[in-house]
Amino acid sequence: MKILSSHPHSSILQIVTGNPSSAFSQNYSALLHLFDATKKQLYSHDQAFLDPDILGFTELQERKVIRKANLATFITSVFGSVDVGFFHLNEGFLNTFAPDGGRLLKDVAKLFLDLKTQVTYLVSILTRNVRHMSLQWVNRLAIKILF
Repeated sequence: MKILSSHPHSSILQIVTGNPSSAFSQNYSALLHLFDATKKQLYSHDQAFLDPDILGFTELQERKVIRKANLATFITSVFGSVDVGFFHLNEGFLNTFAPDGGRLLKDVAKLFLDLKTQVTYLVSILTRNVRHMSLQWVNRLAIKILF
């Protein structure tokens, strides 16, 4: 997260895509691989976001570590480095950005609204472009995109 937060947007895209290859992009790729492997091996094979309650973490420090892992998952998915669908981003958002019933800050709430707007926009585009197809087919396609 530190690599991504300390560079301008154009540099971030170069880092996450590895094009052109640089020391930052190689480090990012190596760290992302280690993070993903560790998360899957130690915590969860099939969940995009970790749940401290399911993992049995009750200590504040343990919960902070899980929150940071979820923040890293969210941020890397937004840049396309990790394949997390809109459904899982939506499901994990509040626990990641307002954990344990915390307050949702104004900027974070705007991000949440933007995420939901993107999903609504994509579904409306799909629906408009495939009006001649059955509603059942559109629903299946939307579910595939969201999940």
